[in-house]
Amino acid sequence: MGIGYFNKDKTPDFFVSFAQGTWPDLSWTKQAMIDGATGKIEFSDSLGYYQTSSPIAVDFNEDGVDEVLLNVDYQVLDSIGLKSFYNTLLVISFETKEVVTLVEGIPGHNVASTPWAGDLDNDGFLDIVYSVGTNQFKTYTFDGLRVNYIGTKIPMTPKHQWGAYMGSEYDGVFKKK
Repeated sequence: MGIGYFNKDKTPDFFVSFAQGTWPDLSWTKQAMIDGATGKIEFSDSLGYYQTSSPIAVDFNEDGVDEVLLNVDYQVLDSIGLKSFYNTLLVISFETKEVVTLVEGIPGHNVASTPWAGDLDNDGFLDIVYSVGTNQFKTYTFDGLRVNYIGTKIPMTPKHQWGAYMGSEYDGVFKKK
């Protein structure tokens, strides 16, 4: 779950991403954004193949409204039906109702690694770090890991409140603005 200000009111909102099925037959993931003020589901989708990484909240376009950054797996079938898995980062804007691919698919699968957003190099701009398992032919494997870095020119003021697993302070506490 990720917490942020996904609309223009002053009440924090919630974004959840969860697998559907019964273990070990978990195949697809569903997502929903719940308006914190009304309790209504304002966004619902099924993006990608099974993974349990948490979403984070970042104001990418600096308009005072957070977007969700979500690590998503998807599968591709070749001409003889062999599955390959790829991983990408998606940005979801609830203001524009857009889902935008931040990076092209990387071969591999991410079961449970949440992206991180903050100022890694202390230059005042947003950095994103995320990881992907390197085995593109099997899920639920941990036989290789690729750590990826994205540097941006998005200013880090104010600090993002939910830029990591369980929030930017890693304590599961969301501090209202």
